[in-house]
Amino acid sequence: MGKKAYPVLNTKNKKHSFTLKIIKELLLLTLGAVLFSLSFPSYISKWGFFPLAFFALIPVFIVIHKSRWTSIFLYGIFFGFVSYALFNFWLAKFHPLTLLIVPPIYSFYFLLVFPMLKAADSAFPKNGYILQSLIWVAYEYLRTKGFLGYSYGNMGYSQYLFTPLIQIADLTGVWGISLLVVFPSAYLGHVLQEGFKEGLKKRIKENAIPGFMFAVIFIGVLVYGFIDRADYSGSHYWKTALIQQNVDPWKGGTKPYETSLNILLRLSREAVLKNPDIVIWSETSFVPGIDWHTRYRTDIDKYLLVKRLVDFLKKQKQPFVIGNDDGQLEKNENGKEVRVDYNATVLYEKGKIVETYRKLHLVPFTEYFPFKKTLPRIYDWLVNADTHFWKKGKK
Repeated sequence: MGKKAYPVLNTKNKKHSFTLKIIKELLLLTLGAVLFSLSFPSYISKWGFFPLAFFALIPVFIVIHKSRWTSIFLYGIFFGFVSYALFNFWLAKFHPLTLLIVPPIYSFYFLLVFPMLKAADSAFPKNGYILQSLIWVAYEYLRTKGFLGYSYGNMGYSQYLFTPLIQIADLTGVWGISLLVVFPSAYLGHVLQEGFKEGLKKRIKENAIPGFMFAVIFIGVLVYGFIDRADYSGSHYWKTALIQQNVDPWKGGTKPYETSLNILLRLSREAVLKNPDIVIWSETSFVPGIDWHTRYRTDIDKYLLVKRLVDFLKKQKQPFVIGNDDGQLEKNENGKEVRVDYNATVLYEKGKIVETYRKLHLVPFTEYFPFKKTLPRIYDWLVNADTHFWKKGKK
């Protein structure tokens, strides 16, 4: 009597197939991250390719559908890191520390968002893309709130050049625009979940009505945009001179401040010859506190720079808006008067400061970190990394 033959599982081929699947899905996520970043102003185009935004996330939604639950969390971490490392490439020049902070934050965000998108796809296999679009927009809204609030990268903002589309913002805000941008990716990601294999026609037919409804809404939004476009032809225009001195902002001390002031004054003298209505200097363009050094003589060299600037401003007919470090004496928790610094913008007109705005939403980690007592090691690390913390303005 012969022995019964049993099928032999080829574990080597199985592992090879699993590895190829992971590589393929990681490449799709990378493609989505690249398309996402290119939809906005980037290292390739200073204007961005806004039409890409409507299709940029198709690879992402395909991966979310095809991936296993065991890998969806890691995929979220991967996509969050890669997409925001590419998208925020300019942060490396602003401060290298930011590239160690921003991408990991978004890795954490997508660690939470990807499972929610996967759950929507699993719970509603026929039209989960509708819920996925809403989840994405909800994520964009929530990430603009709180200490880590950061709106740069919301999909709706990619359409800043598509003026007929963005007119609807007066009714829906940017969130309505984001929904219109994200939905095509979620929809086509569902339709193309198995690529162009058999069943594509069936999925197109099954989802024809939602696709048709979206097309009608999209066309309606464009019609509204063309009809309701604002007419500024009769409005008063301000002739504005924007001044930026293009120096290294991380170099402090009297000599760099003097060099910066020399450039600012030279450019301003050239600009006022063209009779602008207002002259605007960039954020913290002049660092020594104008108000502080006018009232206190804590540093004679910085006072002399301030005096030189004030003497120049008194002679100007135009108002000047100047980014400045605004130092003020305030009582601390022990009742002792100490100096606090605000990232401020001052309006200087007719020989004096008319109004001061103190920045409300400071850049987390590099301008503001409110957890000195609870996370002292991180606070000290940030301070030692050459960051400059400000106090938040109140109004």
